[in-house]
Parts: sequence; structure tokens; C-alpha cells
Amino acid sequence: MHIFFEKPGKSKTDRACFFAALVVFVLLAVYFYAMGWGVYGTDDWDELTFLHAVPAWTIKYFHEFPLWDPYLRGGSSVIGNPQNPSPLSLSFVLSLLFGPLAGIKLGNILNAVIGMAGMYVLMGYWETIWLARVLAAVVLAFNGAMVYHVSQGQYMWMMTMYWPWILFLFLKGSEKRLWIYPAALVLSLQFWGGSTYPFAFDIVILGLLTVLFAFRDKKAGYLLRFAEMMAAFVIFSAPRLFMVMESLYRFPRVTINEDSQVPWNIFYYAFLCRDQINDHIAGLKIDEFSAYVGFIPFLLMALLFFQWRKYWPYLCVLLFSLGLGLGNSPYSPFWPVFHLLGAGYFHFSTRSFLISVFLIALTSGLSLSYLVLRWRAKYPMIVLIACVGVLFVMIDLVVVLSPVRHFAVTQERQYQDFQSAIPFSQLEVTDQQRYRFGNSSMMELLSRNTGTANGYDALPIPSHVRPMNSQGYKGEFYLQGGGGKLDIVSWSPDQWDLKVRVFQKDILIVNQNYDPGFRCDPPRKILDVDGVMGVEVTPDDTRIKFYYLPFNFVLGCWISLLGLIVIGWDIISTAHRRF
Repeated sequence: MHIFFEKPGKSKTDRACFFAALVVFVLLAVYFYAMGWGVYGTDDWDELTFLHAVPAWTIKYFHEFPLWDPYLRGGSSVIGNPQNPSPLSLSFVLSLLFGPLAGIKLGNILNAVIGMAGMYVLMGYWETIWLARVLAAVVLAFNGAMVYHVSQGQYMWMMTMYWPWILFLFLKGSEKRLWIYPAALVLSLQFWGGSTYPFAFDIVILGLLTVLFAFRDKKAGYLLRFAEMMAAFVIFSAPRLFMVMESLYRFPRVTINEDSQVPWNIFYYAFLCRDQINDHIAGLKIDEFSAYVGFIPFLLMALLFFQWRKYWPYLCVLLFSLGLGLGNSPYSPFWPVFHLLGAGYFHFSTRSFLISVFLIALTSGLSLSYLVLRWRAKYPMIVLIACVGVLFVMIDLVVVLSPVRHFAVTQERQYQDFQSAIPFSQLEVTDQQRYRFGNSSMMELLSRNTGTANGYDALPIPSHVRPMNSQGYKGEFYLQGGGGKLDIVSWSPDQWDLKVRVFQKDILIVNQNYDPGFRCDPPRKILDVDGVMGVEVTPDDTRIKFYYLPFNFVLGCWISLLGLIVIGWDIISTAHRRF
């Protein structure tokens, strides 16, 4: 029984207990996140499964690196879409191996386990007891905010499971500089995984903690380490980072009305109310503020304020995140700061509760460890009480949040694989289909190699194409003048090879949104023809090949390559100086 209240070390017993905790983590992750296996639903499930499928199927069936998505709203950048997974993300690799739907669900499970293992390791940084590490890990992965978002298909929120690793590696980096590189690498993997918006919360957490650490210890070194980490992050992420910045500049995400005000009782309904199904606050759906952790973790977090001298930076960031959740309310002192951070892009101010539940998990574990170590000699029963309390937290989370899982797949549809033999086309979803299938039935059309001209995306990408079921449709490739002949030699999402025969100058039109990243062979200027792409052809032309290779992607690749050389040299030279 000593393992429950001792600080784990490196003995065989301690390692066995870690693996026992890992088994618990896996079982809980499977229970919460293996929802509706083999089926997907409407709205976010449809959209985000689609975003997984396009790059995975581009590699699997067309054998090329996914850069352009011809299926979404007349064509858009894959790597520039902030929510798209990339080949450097866990869920993408799983999507490539097992299909996009299975990849999302397996990724949710594995990311939850990775997050819990990270919290276990992070709590070990403060030498907490085993029981406290388990508590913190469970609260991190199975609170209302995580279960609700994941149940609705929003896989990107699982990227918050990387936060414990990022914070742990940053803390190690403040002691030994080279640890900054793995911290930046994990931050980059999160970004490559499609978590652009949770990534903004990373900067809030680490940025505030860095300033508070520097103030606490009177050391500017923390600020330097943060700057070094962000520089390394740019190196690891440059090809995607530059493309995402370009996309957000060209198509700024629609913001919310920043005048929204959230009442004080949000804290009860979000973190403590056991009814996590019904809406309790007018104008705000519960799935946007649910962050249930239960009474025990919340109480333990509150008790840590009695130890504020040791942990005040974390408690300050926790209070900051809670204040952000109140929105533009007269009693929210932090709203001007959140406004400067681009609050409207988060759609709901209560999404800051993602930061809150992470810090509640962390502080509740620290508090439990302190209480047990402080009072176990005088009151031995506290060990048994702590064991029962942690077990109760697990059972409570399962009981309260199990009904939320039933919302995982509404109007379910069976997964279908890609039918690559069907020629590419684009359709506009009718009102009847939109009513029946949620946003746009994007996945169903994609499986038939068909794009959705009016599909949903978080970025307001204008669609300039003429879908096949609209008036004036002339094909996916056609000659503006109407004379001559076109034959498709090959088609893939990123490249289109055409045979052309004309008797006089004409404009070859491609029924895809114009994008400056496209090029053609033989080289010539890509024209913007009423929002779609065109190129001038002459009687001398026999073959035209289009391909997508944007400048920002090439620039990012060069910066990453040169930066990795510099990082490698720094690591090697530092190692030589030590030995």
C-alpha cells in the first residue's frame, strides 16, 4: 500500500505501478473515446472526417504529397487549412493505415493515453505521490470539455493532451537549455496535427507562466528560453506555419460578437453541475461551456490556494483562464487582454475553460500530494480516504459524462472507402441534403471522388466554381472560346495533365478557385478568370500540366532545412563542450 502515498522512484515496484496506471488510462480512454466505431455523424463529424480523408486518400490512391484540396468549396490549400491534419500527426498516420474515420477514433484514444502519461510525468517533476499523478491524469483527459468536444467529432481538441509534455519539457529546458528543442518539437507536432486554435492557448499558458516565473525568480533566463523555444518551433513548423498564416490572412476566420456576457453561475454549471446534458444558461449551449470535473478535484484545487507561495504562477494562470470564460462582462477584468489575443476567433469565450481544466487537473494533484504527505503521519486514515476519493472521481466522471457519449454519432452513416475510378466532379448540396445530412454531406460525396462546391469550412473561402448540377456548367476543364479539343491524360488532387489542341489563341479554364500557388508546365502565368484559374494556350501547345507548389511552402521547407542544420550543430557542439 505504500506506493499510493510514497513518491515513485525507479524500483521495479514503481515501474510496475506506472504500467498499472497506464492500463487504467487505456481502459478509460477506450471507454470514453471509442464511440460509434465504424460510423460517423453530421456537422463536425462530417466536416472533420472529410478533412482527414482528403490528405490520407491523396497519398494512398494518388501517391503524392497532399498540398491542394480540390473537393472543398471549389479548391483550397490542404496544408494551409488550420484544422487539417498533416503527415506529421499521429491521427494522420492512423488515417493512412486504417482509414480516416478509424484514424480519428484511434488517434483520440492514443492521444488521451499520451496526455495522461504526460501528466503522470509532469506531476513527477514535483515529486508528487503516485495517487496524485493518477488523479491529475484522469481529470485531464476525461473532463466535460474534452468528452463533449470529442463526442462531436472535434478531434483537434485532443491536441491539448500534449500540454503536459510541453510544460514538462519547458520546465526542464529552464534548467538545461537543450530540453527546449524537444519542447518546441512537441509544440510543433501539436500544430502539425491541426490544432491551430488550441495552439493559441499554448502561447497564453506558456507566455504567462514564463513572465510569472521570471518575476518570481528574478531571472530573465525564462524569457530567453521561451524565445528560443518559439524560434525552434518556427524551424520545425515553417512549411505549415507560413501556409496557415497566408490562409488566415486571405480568409480571416469569422468571429463572434464580442459583446457576449457570461454570468457568474457559469462556474457551477460548467465544473460542478452533474446534469451535463441540458442547457442551463440562455443563449449558450452546454457543449460550449461544459467542463465538468466534479466536487473533489475542484475542492482540492481551491485548497492549494493555502500553498499559494509555492504555486502562485499556476494559480494565477488558472484564475486568468476562468476570468476569460466570463466574456465581455463588467466583472471580467481580463477581457481587454483576451480581446487583444483575438477572442472572437475562439467563437465562445468559455473555450478558455480548456486551459482551466488542465490547470485544475494539475493543481488538484499537487494539492492531494501535499495533504497526504503533510498529514499521513498524524492521521494514517488519510491514505485510505485519498484512495477512495480518487476512485470516486473516476466513477463520478464515468457516471456524469457517459450520457454525453450518446451524442457522439447523430444521424449515423456507415463509412465508405474512396472510389478512385469515378471521374472527378463537383456538386452543390441541395437544401434537402443539407437538412438530412447536417452541414453538407461532404464525406459521402468525397467517397465518390466528388467535391462539395458549397461545403462548410471554418475559413470563409469563397467558392467561384460552377458545380455540375448548376446552370452554365461546361466541365472541370474547358476552352473559353469553345474551339479546339481537350483530353485528360491524368488527374490527381495536386496535378492535372491535359492534352490540348486549338487553332487560335484561347484560354484554358480550370474549374477550381484561383490560387497564386499554382504553376504550369510549360511555364506561363496562371490567370484569374472570374475567380477560377485559366491559362493562355496557342496552336503550338500540345500538353499543359498544372501543379500546386506555393512559394510559402517552398520557403518554409528551406527555413526548416537550414534551421535543423543549425539545431543539429548546436546540440553536437554543446555535447562536445560537456565531454
